[in-house]
Amino acid sequence: MDLVRQASVKLGLALARSLREGDGTPVEADDYLNDTSREVVESMVKKHGKVFLGRFNTTNENPQSIDVLWTPSLSPVLNFEADFVVPTHDQVLVKMLLARLKPGCAADSAAISLIQNRIREIGGELLFWS
Repeated sequence: MDLVRQASVKLGLALARSLREGDGTPVEADDYLNDTSREVVESMVKKHGKVFLGRFNTTNENPQSIDVLWTPSLSPVLNFEADFVVPTHDQVLVKMLLARLKPGCAADSAAISLIQNRIREIGGELLFWS
């Protein structure tokens, strides 16, 4: 099993533990969960050399003016800095993220599911923070 897969499995187990201990919601300020998300990012960097972070939501009023995928500027990645990490700046994913941010996006949960599927298709991983 490669480093990214190992880190991803470890993150899934950390999330399950945190949800169990928090009665269905992650434990507040769960250092183990946060550190394990950082391990996923670090393992992606080791495997691919360069990675891109992204968020599902933004507070920017003009989503067309932002770069929805960016390279990490700090090491380690900060808590809640990103929702996912991908190994490539994928234009399909960018279009999906920008389309979802437009006012009046219908079927938001379906859009998130499609985005998550795309993240997995291109070898990305979801991150979880507390």
